[in-house]
Amino acid sequence: MSDRILIVDDIPDNLWVLNEILGREGHDVRAVTSGHEALEVAALAPPDLVLLDIRMPEMDGFETCRRLKELAGLGDVPVIFLSASSDINDKLKAFQGGGVDYIEKPFQEAEVLARVRNHLRLRRVQVELAAARDTLEDKVAERTRELAEREAALEYLAYHDSLTDLPNRKKLLAAMNARLAEKMPFALLLLDLDRFKEINDALGHPVGDELLIQIAERLRADVPEEAGLVARLGGDEFAIVLNRTTLREAEVHAGRVLTALDQPFSLGGLRVRVGASVGIAMHPQDGATTSELLVCADIAMYAAKRRLGGYSAYSAEIGQVKPTRLELLPEFNEAVDLGQLVLHYQPKQQLADGTVAGLEALVRWNHPQRGLLMPGDFLPLVEMSDLVCKLTEWVIDAAAAQAVAWDAVGIRTPIAVNLSARNLVDESLPDFVRAVVERHGVPRDRLEFEITETAMMVDPDRALHTLERIAELGMGLAIDDFGTGYSSFAFVRRMPPLTAIKIDRSFVVKMPSSRPDAVVVKSMVSLARGLGVAAVAEGVEDEATMDALRRCGCHQVQGYHIARPMDAARAETWLRQQPTAAATPLGRAG
Repeated sequence: MSDRILIVDDIPDNLWVLNEILGREGHDVRAVTSGHEALEVAALAPPDLVLLDIRMPEMDGFETCRRLKELAGLGDVPVIFLSASSDINDKLKAFQGGGVDYIEKPFQEAEVLARVRNHLRLRRVQVELAAARDTLEDKVAERTRELAEREAALEYLAYHDSLTDLPNRKKLLAAMNARLAEKMPFALLLLDLDRFKEINDALGHPVGDELLIQIAERLRADVPEEAGLVARLGGDEFAIVLNRTTLREAEVHAGRVLTALDQPFSLGGLRVRVGASVGIAMHPQDGATTSELLVCADIAMYAAKRRLGGYSAYSAEIGQVKPTRLELLPEFNEAVDLGQLVLHYQPKQQLADGTVAGLEALVRWNHPQRGLLMPGDFLPLVEMSDLVCKLTEWVIDAAAAQAVAWDAVGIRTPIAVNLSARNLVDESLPDFVRAVVERHGVPRDRLEFEITETAMMVDPDRALHTLERIAELGMGLAIDDFGTGYSSFAFVRRMPPLTAIKIDRSFVVKMPSSRPDAVVVKSMVSLARGLGVAAVAEGVEDEATMDALRRCGCHQVQGYHIARPMDAARAETWLRQQPTAAATPLGRAG
């Protein structure tokens, strides 16, 4: 395609000469005799180059150039000024007025062609660069959009659950922090499904996933975006934040949630029901930070579970936790890692001959500022949080290491570790126990695990599965605080093989003065004998109680009358001072 050149000169002869020179080069030449004509032609057919005479009537070349460059799309068109004058001032004015070059009259063909060729070549380069720049800008803009979309997608994934598309724990914490910063009152509801594991195991993970999706839809339907948010924390746990609500309103919402979940779910042609337990914590009444509110809601939720479902609002009485102790929870995670925990050991004694029957491991916290903290100062709170799993793993590892250390110096006695409700629904616990035993090389009859009936009742089926797997490893199992649960005697029938039943101290301490309590203890001892396991009386604090226990045939005793909890060094000294007897299999009645 030929270049379009506009020639503007009020002398026809000059137009003819330039038209001849440029026409022979194949250029598309447009010739006009005034500035007004030049503006009209340029507007209709924008030129690639303009040759413009300076001295013209009505509108001179300088004014024509100024107006020409104001036309749309012509701001960069090159203009070569033409003049018979060699006055330096004209030349300077030409360049200052937007010209790119200057040709003097009379015209020299070679000069005209050279200057025209150079500026057309520069013009083409300029156009190509502009096009390349526009293309690059378009690509950059497109890439920027793609990156922004990808970043938005990644951010969305970072803050949302991939299965249900609900906000995740990270989003929940951010939302709670935002409300805390605004000093907005709100309610936090934690929801844990009942029987989900059984449904998931029986019907398969795809069906379990579909159930979670349907549950998420029901929860989300009742919480508009402006009213709060619904989040999935993982597994079968969900959370709901309700903006600017009262406790009564939160309880009403919890009731609606339970009613909604009580309706059957359609899964692969089956109609399935799933229950739930809901814990409620209120800001600012129950906590000033996200961690405090989550702990309080967690405590309330497990209180609801202990009542076998429904909802429960947090109170200090529920968790037996003083609000001032909530601040210890964030420190506890570091305490485990920094080696601030220590085990103390309380002996159990064979009632028949006074020999040692075993030790119970009890955790203490060497707090750097508060000194030695007893379990009552921190354990109720920890047991209601996810940290209890970390604590239990530490206790098991430390107890196994101590058992091996004592074995090496000739002290061979089993050590019992307590398990909480959360431990019993932790499917990874048996594998952890196996790994600890193999790593330390501890004989399997050196470890025993104590569980309470109330801990079992949180999720009986999952708890029994966990205990069965531990029993398969060869570890002893004992029921702690026996007699305080919902259905103690029926409960024993469902348990894996036991090594001991520990009779709760509330019955034991009253034996010398209360015939009903003595009868209850005797019946528990008879049950243990019938099962072929040891009956262990807790809370023995005087000789009168020891005598009463001998009369009813109890096997083992534990309490301050025997020995208080001791650190490992003092426990070792105490153990060396005790009478020895032939080894008795762990937990069997002697």
